[in-house]
Amino acid sequence: SDRLFDLGKEAAESGVSLLATNVFEAVSPESPSYPAATAELMKLKFAVSDWSTVIELSDQLNEVTSLPPPIATLMTAMCYEKLMNHEKSINGYKQYLSTGQTQDLPEELLAIRSLQRLSAELGDGREARKWLERLRQKTELTSSDRISEADLLRLEGEPAAAEQIVNDVLSVGHRIVAAIQLRGVLAMERGAWLAAETDFREVLQTQERWNKLAHYKLAQVLLRQGRSEDAEHHFQRNREINE
Repeated sequence: SDRLFDLGKEAAESGVSLLATNVFEAVSPESPSYPAATAELMKLKFAVSDWSTVIELSDQLNEVTSLPPPIATLMTAMCYEKLMNHEKSINGYKQYLSTGQTQDLPEELLAIRSLQRLSAELGDGREARKWLERLRQKTELTSSDRISEADLLRLEGEPAAAEQIVNDVLSVGHRIVAAIQLRGVLAMERGAWLAAETDFREVLQTQERWNKLAHYKLAQVLLRQGRSEDAEHHFQRNREINE
């Protein structure tokens, strides 16, 4: 079975994914190589966005071991996030970080950032702040991390501090869409309708097809300016994306 696993690894590293998949699937659950082979199979399915199959493989893995490979736990959490199951996603990321086996710093940072983002999306500011501070202990915050912090400050009732971070990030030439959108939200919340409209329209220049929040916020801003027909167009786009 070890030779079978090695063959699968060779095929995967050579880009022969179909052969690698067949080989890893042939490894028996009774084999000592089964957890590692299943984790490799999960990687192949993850690479083609087959989230549901990754989760099914994770369930099979959990039936034969109480301590699956950390990467398998991380991929499962990521798949639950893709499928919008935030509760299981959060539990998965926490499980990954609590195993004590995490050795890959980029993967650890990915899990922490995901927990910070999901906590903020669910409105749990205290939890989001906890994960942000843990991230700060591990690494220097990126521009995207600073925008996440600005969004958190906004939720914490510190719009001026949030806007300062956004302006700092944008002033050095980082045209981060999330920063422009957050600047628009901050402008909207202080009643600066034209400034908010400009930012939301800039966001939609690159994310028109899927950014339902920007469409909705722009529609609200347009209504405030008495431009109901234009607003309805963006309300409609928001509904279409939701559907």
